[in-house]
Amino acid sequence: MNGHQESLTRTLRAGLAEVVGVVQAFPAESVDRMLRPGEWPVRRHVHHLRQIEGRYLERLEGVLTQGAYVPSQVEHAPPPEAESVDEMLAGFIAARTRALAVFEALDDDQWEQVFTHPTVWGEVTVEWWAERFIQHTAEHLQGLWMLKQLLGLSPEAYERVIPNIDRL
Repeated sequence: MNGHQESLTRTLRAGLAEVVGVVQAFPAESVDRMLRPGEWPVRRHVHHLRQIEGRYLERLEGVLTQGAYVPSQVEHAPPPEAESVDEMLAGFIAARTRALAVFEALDDDQWEQVFTHPTVWGEVTVEWWAERFIQHTAEHLQGLWMLKQLLGLSPEAYERVIPNIDRL
């Protein structure tokens, strides 16, 4: 494993820790709270991370065992209301832990294995796919951190910030 690949696995591990930490910092009563119109609450972010992480892992394992594996499209269903955020988070943790084990066991040829991604990305490498895991996690961490910050505002400050949030 070269330096960049080692960095990728460290970043994947750090992303897992950061998602867990920020999600667990939310009070239970706020995980379904919509703080901005059209934005996802905590529950939706965690459900989506778990769902997509599982799909990314499925694609990674398929490519490594079959060479060119294309799973079916992801159904972006809303999270089940009866399922707790902790259960969803556990699913994300399990998928990321498995993905880390896969990435850490790759040899140099496997890191460079090329496959065709079925959407806009085209031909990519397994190394690129690790970068995509990281990018996707970062996108949701940004949203989760914004939600965490907005929850910390007083009602008066919240009313001042929301109309101007896109200029911050």
